Formats: sequence, C-alpha cells, structure tokens
Amino acid sequence: MNKSDKKIARLLISETLLSFIIVFLILSLIILGNQFFLVLSRSLTEGFLGSELFPLIILKYTRDLPFIVSFGFCLALIHALSKMYKSSEIVILNNAGVGDFKLFRMISPLVFFMTLFVIFLSIFLTAEVNKKVDLLKENASLRPDYIFFKEGVFQNFHNENITLYTSEIDTLANDEGQLLKNVFIFLEEKYKVITSSTGEKKIDKDSGKVYLSLQDGKIYQNLDRNLLENISITTFKKFEILIFDPSKAQKINRIETFESKSFAELLKISDLSSFKEIFYRLSIPLSFFIMCFLSIQFSKVNPRKTKNFALGYGLLTYISYFNILLFSKEMKTDSLVEIIIIFLITHAIYLTLVFIINYARNNLHQNSIKLNL
Repeated sequence: MNKSDKKIARLLISETLLSFIIVFLILSLIILGNQFFLVLSRSLTEGFLGSELFPLIILKYTRDLPFIVSFGFCLALIHALSKMYKSSEIVILNNAGVGDFKLFRMISPLVFFMTLFVIFLSIFLTAEVNKKVDLLKENASLRPDYIFFKEGVFQNFHNENITLYTSEIDTLANDEGQLLKNVFIFLEEKYKVITSSTGEKKIDKDSGKVYLSLQDGKIYQNLDRNLLENISITTFKKFEILIFDPSKAQKINRIETFESKSFAELLKISDLSSFKEIFYRLSIPLSFFIMCFLSIQFSKVNPRKTKNFALGYGLLTYISYFNILLFSKEMKTDSLVEIIIIFLITHAIYLTLVFIINYARNNLHQNSIKLNL
C-alpha cells in the first residue's frame, strides 16, 4: 500500500470510527432505557431488591453487546461511506480504480479488530454475563414474598403460622427499606400478638439478612388461655425480628442453561443443543464480517439523488440476518449435519447477496459506459 492509499485508509477509518462512536452511544442509550423499563416492571413480580436493579440492567446491557457492537458498526460504516459518496470523495476514488474490495482492504485493519472484539464478546463474555443474570433471577425467585410488605393487606408466611398487617408503608430513598405504621403481627404457634405504632424493614447489604425493627409497641402472650388475667402484656421501646436469612435459604450455585455455559463446557457436552449454541456464537462474528461487505455495497449512493435509503437497507438486512440465526438455533434438528447445513445455508444466502449486488452494479456501470460511448 503506497502513501496515498495509506492516507485514504486513515481517512476512511477515522470517519468510520467517528460514526461508530455516535451510533454506539445512541444504541446504548436505547438498549439501556429499554432494559431499565423491563427490569423495573418485572422487579415487583420477580422479587429483586433495589440494590440489584442497576447491576441487573448493566449485565443485560453487556449481554447485548455483541449485537450492539456489530449492528452499530455496520450502520456506522454505511453512514460514513454514503456520506463520502454524497460528497463525491469515493466517486473520485472509484474513477481512480479503487473498487469495493480495495475499499474493504483499506478499512480491513479496523474490520478485523472489530471482528476479534465481537468474537470475544460472543464466545466468551456473554456466557459469563448470562450466568450472573440467571443467578440473580434464581436467587430472587427463592426469596419469600413476605419480605416485600404491602399496606392494608394481611400477609401470611412461614406456612401461614405468622400473619402481618400494616396500615401504611413509606418506601425509603434506597428503595429497599420500608417505614411501616400501625403494625400487627400474630404468631399462631406461640399464640402471641405483637403490635407497634411504627416499624422499619432493614436489609443488611453485606449478609443479605432482612430485619423488621419495631418501636413503641406491646407483646401479648398466653392468648390460648381462656382467662383474661392469664394474658401477659409486655411493652417495649424497640424490638427487632429477623424475617429472612439468605444463608438458610436454598441457593442456586450452578446454572444449567446452555447460554450460560462456557465454550469449553459446550464442547465437552457435545450434544445437539450444545452444538446449536456453539454454531450460533460462531455465527455472530461471521455474520458481522459478511455484513461489513454488504454495508460497503449499501453505502453506494448517487450524489445527485436527495433520498438515501442506505441505512434502511442495512438495518433491514442486519435484523433479518440476526433473526434467521436465532431461528436456526431454535429449529428442531435430528443430527449434527442438519445443524451445520442450516447455519451454512444462512451465511451462504447473505454471502451470495454480496456477489449478486456487486455483479449487478458492475454490469450497470459497464452498460452506462457503453451508452456514453
């Protein structure tokens, strides 16, 4: 590559990187916002603590990074090159003998680097992130419902041996603690009633233990006796009850989903489901590499035309490619050969599309030259 080619390559790479940073930030904000509302809407039903919501959002965003990076880079490549077509910069290069494949060679260092990055994200990182997400979900599902108090409702827990009622609840700033008013607790096994004017649910962030701290209340004991004079009444300024201890609860230490298994574990299992996951993870960087070729094709726009559908073509093609890969992973197959054929056909379709578009445009260009002659 001569000096002029190197200068052109640096210009192409810098324009593509600048576009990628902008597109990546926009996609990240969209994905983070979507995950925020999804996690927040499910937190009430799935039992997540307030301190777990932000880590869960970040983990789910990180899990989507292979899609964000590859999709964002393809859109950025289309945007950068089509903008240079609009300004006639690449048109001049084309007239100087710089075709699509030479254009690809010029930006190939960036493409290869991004492909390696997508390989790392798809094959190694996502499995670890999925494992952490699944652990958070499973441990949240094991938490009893009663650690999330509801006002104006009688809540039964510990096999309905304990009943709790509070007339009013105020959530603290950390979204975990709760201030309770007019607390009533009935312990059926001990025939004991505890009342309190105020209470507070506290969560120890280090141990995960949940306490109910009551203030200015009374304890009524011996309620199973028939005579009122046998009832014992004790007043207290402060009374603390441990309502949940995670160390005594069953925890999930190993997740069995294929999405959370490492690449080495999948190879060790070597069944049809594991091979589907292996080929899917390998397909993400391969589809990204093929889409880079297609992005160069889509970026070709006529400087004289006001309408530019290049980004739309790239968006629809990538989304269809990605969804077909997902569908291929979920398809029922009876042998490893079928799995290989399904994934190969998917990639072959879009790789063929590269050559079809290139061939059609070259023929069109040659015909236009003949007509001008």
